[in-house]
Order: sequence, then C-alpha cells, then structure tokens
Amino acid sequence: MSGTAHAHPTPKGAEGAVITAARFVVFDWDGTAVADRELGSARHLIGPLERVIDCGVRPYIVTGTKHDWIAAQLRGLSADHSQQVIICCNRGSEVYRLGSGGAALLHRRTITDGEQQALDAVGASLIRPLTDAGHRARIITDRLNRIKIDLLPDWTDPPKPQIETVVNLVNSRYRDCNGLKGLLQTTLQLVADVAPDLRVTSDAKHIEIGVTDKSHSMAWILADVSGRRGTVAEVAIIGDEFGPLGGIEGSDAKTAIPGAAIYSVGREPNGVPAGITHLGGGPRQFVNILTSVIANSPWHDPPGGTSCPVPRPRGGHADGNGEPHDRDPENGGQ
Repeated sequence: MSGTAHAHPTPKGAEGAVITAARFVVFDWDGTAVADRELGSARHLIGPLERVIDCGVRPYIVTGTKHDWIAAQLRGLSADHSQQVIICCNRGSEVYRLGSGGAALLHRRTITDGEQQALDAVGASLIRPLTDAGHRARIITDRLNRIKIDLLPDWTDPPKPQIETVVNLVNSRYRDCNGLKGLLQTTLQLVADVAPDLRVTSDAKHIEIGVTDKSHSMAWILADVSGRRGTVAEVAIIGDEFGPLGGIEGSDAKTAIPGAAIYSVGREPNGVPAGITHLGGGPRQFVNILTSVIANSPWHDPPGGTSCPVPRPRGGHADGNGEPHDRDPENGGQ
C-alpha cells in the first residue's frame, strides 16, 4: 500500500530535510541507513541514533534480511541505547530487540506444513523452465519462511545506487521471458494458482516468495506504537524503494502507512506514489533526516546544546525501571 498526502512539512534541500517532530522512526536498512553490509558502513549512524534515542524517539529497523547483519554493524551503540533499537527482519517474519548482550527475539511467524509445500511447489515451477532454457538462475531455500530466485547469481551484492543497471541486466538476460516484468507476472500467476496468500517481492536481482512481507512488520510496529500511546501522526518512515520496479511495487512500499511522514532517499527511477516525499541522497540524506528529528524533538537542547536530555517515561513508553515494553503486540503483549 502507498501513503496518502499528509500535513507534514516538505523537506527542503538535499543537505537538511525538515520534518515534523516524530516519536517513532521506521526505516529500511540496505540502501537507506547504510550503503552496504561491510562492518564499518554503519559507523556514521552511531552518534545520530544515540542522540535520537536520547530525545525519546523509538527507532524501528524494517528489513528483508536477517537480524545478525544489522546487529554486527551496530555494535558501536552503548548498552543503554542498543536496548531501545527494534529490528523487524526476515521480511516480516521476525522481530528482535537489539541489546548489548545479543538480540532478543520478540516475535516469530511459524510457517505451516501446507505453506512450506506451497513455497516448494512455486519455487520448483519457477526455476525449472529457467534452467531448462539455459539461464543461470538459482533458487535459495535457506531463508526463514521464504524462497528466493536469484536472477543474477554472478553478481553477489549489487550496490543499491546501481538498481537501474540491475534491472537493465535482468531485462537483457531474460528477454525470452519478457524481462523482469514478465518474470514477475509469471510468479504472481503461479502464486495465484497455488497459494494466493503467499507474498511476492523483488529487488530486481531476486524474486522472493514468502508467507510474510514488510506489511507484517508494520502491523507489529503500529501495535507497539499504540501500546506506547502513540499515533501514526507521530511516525516518520524512511526507505529507498517505494516506487514501482519491473511492474511490481517497490520493496519498501509495504511500509508506507497513511498519516505518517514518509520519505525516500533512494534513486526511485520510476518515481514514488502519492504522499511520499522523494529526497534522494541515500544514507547521507538519512542522517540528515535523523538530525531533523532531533532538532524538532520537544526534548532537544536550546541552540548551543549538544544533545537531548533523557526524557522521563510517559504513559506506555517505559515501565517504572525505564525499561521498554518489549512484549509481542501480536500475542496479547506476551
């Protein structure tokens, strides 16, 4: 789903996005917060994230990948700050609280035998004709609750800024399948025939089929926001792939919630849906947005100050010991 128009001010300039105060910041990881998965690539985030948390803002990372990549990249966070970071990962199937002693599992979606059989059937029906036609596509089955068709196995980790190159290469190699759009249409038809509840997403290099997607992450987050007496109007959402790609919505489109302030820092070659502000600028612009959140926080120091004071807990934000309420909203708070 895409966001709708909201009353939040439009950011100005590539060097300093201006947004309304936010109590909750939801953001994608690869291509949004970091340029790649190298261990040092999140070093620039440590200071801004700690200041955002000190201002009473709750950060949620929404990613299709596993949590351990992110946990390793954020090792520089202090123990107190890391306790406040929530990682919604594996494309909607898991939620973790980071923590200095290792990430703690808060929620996991368990796949049923029937769903697994449906995934296997769709995967086999997709990969067989591709390999028979001489394509080097491969199926990846060791992901939680999903499978991936790797369309470019010889290109291990394409940088997000090169997404247009990835699309063009897929279209060239798979001309006999009508390119990425044709492959996605075939996948969607197979899913409709076999198991309509399965979810299909793509980052151009992969086609993913799973039982969850980022909308499940957002459902968990919105329940947590509500439990902390927050509203959607207090949420800022940042990603880099909201616009369509190869005839299917972008990988961050499922995070767009009407009423939130939504920003894209990606290239977005086909534009963004209504209600989403396209800034571009990648991870550097993402830090600018965090800086704006800090500046607009009610706990931000007056001019000349260097950081926000740690706010007192307010209804639903923390318990009497200042600990976050990290109960699973989908399981009655357990």
